Amino acid sequence: MRNITTLFVLLCLTLSGCSKDENSLIITIASERFQSPLQDEMNAGVWFLSKKYQNDNWALLSRDIEGFVYERGYEYMIKVTVKATEQYIDQPPVKYILKKVISKERRDSDIPEVFRNSLYEE
Repeated sequence: MRNITTLFVLLCLTLSGCSKDENSLIITIASERFQSPLQDEMNAGVWFLSKKYQNDNWALLSRDIEGFVYERGYEYMIKVTVKATEQYIDQPPVKYILKKVISKERRDSDIPEVFRNSLYEE
């Protein structure tokens, strides 16, 4: 009986350790940003180009990352926490909060041609 109790406690600790990070995400941020060609209220602005997985394609990230200070010319790998927000019409359903800058490397990101025409000039 004692072994079963010990096993149960270890299992609970293992599972609770996993759930602590389940809302975290590692993102690569490109060295350039994208100027949205859509100038309506929901889409206007400057967006990050990001990858959620190392071998993934670049995609647009149309929201700010709370606590993240971007510097042009550097490619970042960051860890963010994803939190649900209150549902308002003009607000995205989640927000990203910087947890940690894993790396900051001076480089020109390999951005596809489809994004190159609308890169933001800083």
